[in-house]
Amino acid sequence: MLNLDQLQLSRGNPALSISLSLAPGEAAILSGPTGSGKSTLLLQIAGLLDSPQGSIKRPQRVGLVMQDPALQLMREQVGPEVALWLEHLGVAPDQMRPRIEQALTRVGLDLPLDTPVAHLSQGQKYRLLLASQLVAEPQLLLLDEPWAQLDPAALNAVLATLRTLQQQGTTLVIAEHHAEAFSTLNPRTLSLGPTQPIHLPEWPRLPLGDTVLQSRDALLRTGGQPLLVLPELYLRAGQCVTLSGPNGSGKSSLLQALAGLDHKLEGEITLLSGSARRPRGRVGCLLQRPDRQLFAPTVAEEIAFSLSRSGQCTSAVSHWLAQLGLTALAERSPLHLSYGQQHLLALLAQVVAKPALLLLDDPLAGLDADAQSRLWQLLMAQCQQGMAVVIASHRTLPDTGLSWEIAHGGVHVAA
Repeated sequence: MLNLDQLQLSRGNPALSISLSLAPGEAAILSGPTGSGKSTLLLQIAGLLDSPQGSIKRPQRVGLVMQDPALQLMREQVGPEVALWLEHLGVAPDQMRPRIEQALTRVGLDLPLDTPVAHLSQGQKYRLLLASQLVAEPQLLLLDEPWAQLDPAALNAVLATLRTLQQQGTTLVIAEHHAEAFSTLNPRTLSLGPTQPIHLPEWPRLPLGDTVLQSRDALLRTGGQPLLVLPELYLRAGQCVTLSGPNGSGKSSLLQALAGLDHKLEGEITLLSGSARRPRGRVGCLLQRPDRQLFAPTVAEEIAFSLSRSGQCTSAVSHWLAQLGLTALAERSPLHLSYGQQHLLALLAQVVAKPALLLLDDPLAGLDADAQSRLWQLLMAQCQQGMAVVIASHRTLPDTGLSWEIAHGGVHVAA
């Protein structure tokens, strides 16, 4: 079982005094706004952060999957990653393979055991980490924002596994903005702050400008191998296109190629009146790991750098921070923010530079209702001023007037 008695958070909202008792097989959802301390509480429950006050009683074997899989992955291949816990437990090598394969199947990740971890998408890495925890048969399983990382099919597979774990007596604690997705677990709710339903405003019809992106029979290669065909796509200034597809379908690879960061685009493709490698205009890109794009000592200096580098006055820092509700964090270190707050800051740093094309990889991950609404309104305002935006997500987003879908090895305009 799990018992929290008047626990004080190490970060987030230290004024809270948290008490919770869960029996074997029970589930709890941790809710609360972005930055309220949900991830911190999971780390404290797991024993990875000290607690300033209060006590925790936990089972001996605890599994934890954090929001950013890269922080936990240790091996280069899928099989050895899942085997790590088994090695720690002293399981005989000849008994490992069946348990590894079973764990991967339970999370819907049927891959050869020698698959390089670096070739997996963010969602696939999350499932890999989950499998690496399940193989140790934890008595308590802690999950941080699984909904944001998993496509619908993967989520269904994980839910089925979680229900089985409950029946076997495993206690579950899930930090989540989308609690409704886990209602079949009959969870209790522990709130770390006020929450509200997520409702994004309807996208307006905006005047369109010149062509920003055009492809005809283009090809995306990754690792020298063909990944996606781009048969015929158009994107104009002022448009926002949503790019959907399951985990591992190539969304991130396509955005990285368009940003000139990785992979290779071949064939007939024009980007900002130039080639994909040499566009004639500024391209901004938000990756799935926002901490890798943040480097300034404070939040305010992060935005000031982007403004200065793009030839703008840094006196506008306060104005921009207010757009996404980051004013109170101005003097904080970006690396001390929550995952969702880092997403907001890294995205804002790209927006203020006023790129002609903005590429966003799953920008809503880790964001509460207020943060999502602020972000959506900011993007609408930028498109109104002529920016073109591509938003990649493995889930259906609100209609922006244009949608691309990855299916059957290609990127197609959705009906």
